[in-house]
Amino acid sequence: IREPPIQNRKGRPRNKRLTGALEGPAQGGGARAAARNGGRKCGLCREVGHTAPRCPLNQNIP
Repeated sequence: IREPPIQNRKGRPRNKRLTGALEGPAQGGGARAAARNGGRKCGLCREVGHTAPRCPLNQNIP
């Protein structure tokens, strides 16, 4: 008798959460890829060090 095939679960994996700037270093390697690349990358300007909501190019001021 063979084991049943492994099924991928829906949703984002729990251990891949990106840590915030105030949380300090990642515990357990959840954000290793971001740390290797120098930090988070902005989705608008593609620069490292900030994300799209805090981007200086973002003109949407609340």
